[in-house]
Amino acid sequence: FQAEDGIRDFCLSRGLGDEYKRQQFSYSLTNQTLSIVNTYVPDSKIVGSAQYKYFFFKVYRAYLFAPNGEFNDKAPYALTLAYQRSLSGTSITDKTIKLMSEQNKDLSKNQLNNWQYQLNNIFPNVNDGSELTGILADNGKTLFYNQAGKFIGEITDKNFGPNFFNIWLGTNTLDTDFTQQLLGKKND
Repeated sequence: FQAEDGIRDFCLSRGLGDEYKRQQFSYSLTNQTLSIVNTYVPDSKIVGSAQYKYFFFKVYRAYLFAPNGEFNDKAPYALTLAYQRSLSGTSITDKTIKLMSEQNKDLSKNQLNNWQYQLNNIFPNVNDGSELTGILADNGKTLFYNQAGKFIGEITDKNFGPNFFNIWLGTNTLDTDFTQQLLGKKND
């Protein structure tokens, strides 16, 4: 879920029907991904999508889902990253922690180290075609699934989710155009 190291994309699919068919994507999410999103995000609709590139290289396409396609920073919502290149889970984790620490200087070293340890046990290596979906659930937990709809882990610390998703959705992101596209405020 990272920028230059490949950290930023999530995915949803099944059960969303014609609403998704009317929206044009250059990448199709798996039915399993969409089913998982629909399970946790009631009346799930896509808010926006954005292509992340590092220089000229496509890294992933991100998809943001929220109830009725209207995002606010309150749960539930989901972010799917559909990867377009190979990256190690460790590099994804390292970039995630780096971006979180840069965006929120109040996070303690201990808290960041704890989250890094947990993410290293969650994030797999990814390849072109891999999808990772992160969900901020109603209960404040952050859940992670792969493109097969398999649960790959969770972080129960309620402070993690907002800091994690702010990498893509916050006011202090690396790429404001990307964020505006994800939030449905600007076209790709």
